[in-house]
Amino acid sequence: MRIPRADGAFRWLILSGSLLLAGQLNTAQDTGQTVPAADQAAYEEFHRLLAIGEYASALQRAQEIVRIEESHDAESGVLSVAYHQLGKVQLLTGDANAAVASLQRALQLLESSESIFSHKYIGPLGDLAESQAALGNHDAAIAAMHQAIAIGRRTKGLFNADQVVLLDRMAKSFESIGDIDGVDHARRYAVLVAEQQFGQDHPDSLPSISKLANWFELTGRYAMARALYERMARIASLEGGERNATVINSLLGVGRSHRLQYVETPKMVESSFWGARPAKQFDPVTGQKEAIAGAVDRPGFEGTATLSRQGIEALMKCLELLESVSDPPSDLLARTLVEIGDWYQTGTDPKRAISYYKRAWPLLEEVSTTAAPNPLLAPRPMFYRLPPNWRQNRVMQHGHVVERQVEFVMTITDRGDVTDLIRKSGDMTEGQGWQVARTLSHATFSPRFENGEPVATVDFSFTESRFETKPEAEAAAAPADPITR
Repeated sequence: MRIPRADGAFRWLILSGSLLLAGQLNTAQDTGQTVPAADQAAYEEFHRLLAIGEYASALQRAQEIVRIEESHDAESGVLSVAYHQLGKVQLLTGDANAAVASLQRALQLLESSESIFSHKYIGPLGDLAESQAALGNHDAAIAAMHQAIAIGRRTKGLFNADQVVLLDRMAKSFESIGDIDGVDHARRYAVLVAEQQFGQDHPDSLPSISKLANWFELTGRYAMARALYERMARIASLEGGERNATVINSLLGVGRSHRLQYVETPKMVESSFWGARPAKQFDPVTGQKEAIAGAVDRPGFEGTATLSRQGIEALMKCLELLESVSDPPSDLLARTLVEIGDWYQTGTDPKRAISYYKRAWPLLEEVSTTAAPNPLLAPRPMFYRLPPNWRQNRVMQHGHVVERQVEFVMTITDRGDVTDLIRKSGDMTEGQGWQVARTLSHATFSPRFENGEPVATVDFSFTESRFETKPEAEAAAAPADPITR
């Protein structure tokens, strides 16, 4: 039995594997050609193998489908989908170079039959971007994602939900090239999309809000991160109460952001200091400037304030919620105990900190993995406050900059104090190295643990980096930034 090739839309649906495309496809004109039933079986077998994760076998079927379509002189739209699916499975099997070639071919075929604003470009462009990112070609990946997102907004609306995946990929590529503004824009827009799709306080908006909060924390904007963590805790508690992992993780973020803000940016700390002026910061989502509840800005303040009680209250709330159930998740309980220990260690109360670390130790031995190692197996800096210009320097990790480093070796005592500090190597100036040494001599680390007890760590190595603008001649010779937004 031979099956007519007249129904191009039906064949496209088989190839794409998605009935959602049914209303978006154009039926091809009957060419009079036919295809054996075995060919249709190849399409179905491809999608079956893809669905069960048999990518190597699916790749063979995808290659067979491309050969079939080319031998039948298929219309460009059908052949484009064949190459698109081949590129997808090539990426899944780890051959990103082949995926790029297949996806570029799919886009070339589309250009011969579709408007440049056709929604059919979005899928191949998104997968091309992912393939380029896998190869480390983030500039090309960002360009492809920009195009896919622009087409999606034109055809589906400014706040269509389909762009969230692309925005996430774009943010990761921007982060890889050190473009902080690019990440900000992508992460913020993803939150705006979620708010438009689901509503400001809908649980489905939490993943996008969480990624933005984590990004702000990573880049040292703790007040904005904390505002989002507090919002997440409120949203997550609306359905099912406070005893859930999202609430606890959000409260941990609140406590951690208070602690890190105290260590790194002491000029803006929560306080009831009389006469302090309300501090202003950018709204974490819109970027508009507004007052931050509870934050103060005191010119000339150099960090004599204590840790905010609001932070430890958030951490203790986590512990209370976990201990109110008979069998709390070990990983959450361990993380909470470590965060409370870190809080007290930062506040130079090692006796109390160590008591919480000891409680966490048996749980950490149970839940730690290679991806999430036990944080008590090595010292970690708790109170390590570099001068303000050094902290600001950390945003210079892209463009025409050169990295300078200095390495010290030291002993970390069983209470977390630094002794026997010696400069070992590095290309920083003597003055810069002296600043790091002075900071380390006043630093507090979390002590290393063995068998549930704190121990001293001898010959502990610590490296600090500083980024400096390259000399003008070197910068002029460097390639121009290819990203234009």
